[in-house]
Amino acid sequence: MNDLMVSAWAFGITVGLLWLFTRKDKRVSEEWGRPLGILGRTAVLILIFHGSFVGCDVSVLKGYLFVVLFVAISMPGLFINPLSVLFYVTGWVFYEWVFWFPSKDEVILSHSLNKNVKERASLVVRRGVAVSDLNPIGKIEIEGEEYEARSALGFILKGELVEVEREDGFELQVRTVEGPRD
Repeated sequence: MNDLMVSAWAFGITVGLLWLFTRKDKRVSEEWGRPLGILGRTAVLILIFHGSFVGCDVSVLKGYLFVVLFVAISMPGLFINPLSVLFYVTGWVFYEWVFWFPSKDEVILSHSLNKNVKERASLVVRRGVAVSDLNPIGKIEIEGEEYEARSALGFILKGELVEVEREDGFELQVRTVEGPRD
């Protein structure tokens, strides 16, 4: 039971330090608004440490003290000791995991989805050419860019001039038109 109390204290101290050092960080401040994920992932880490210490027949208190001392002592020798580098890389991965990669929305979702949506938003009523037969789905080209498109009505042959009528998510709905290309 004493070992569980030590792990509970380690959990509380870890969460407290995480909050203290990250509460003003704009990337992760929203995560503290819904801390259940942070608390859960930190609890998993503490349980892994606890299980490792018990499994290795090491006192849980001595195990946590070793981790803390290892961090404190290896800080100056970070570039000398490869084990320290491994420990800090593992710590950074844990930090990102606790906050569930807060920049993922900026890097992955916003960059790819918003970029495509912005480009496609400007395609309505633009003209292009069918680069494949649309029966009813195929590819069109507008200003050198290829897009998936669906024929609004009927079959459109490769090479015919088309105009974008509307967007439906990532799909463009087109119809044939007469006249010169834009």
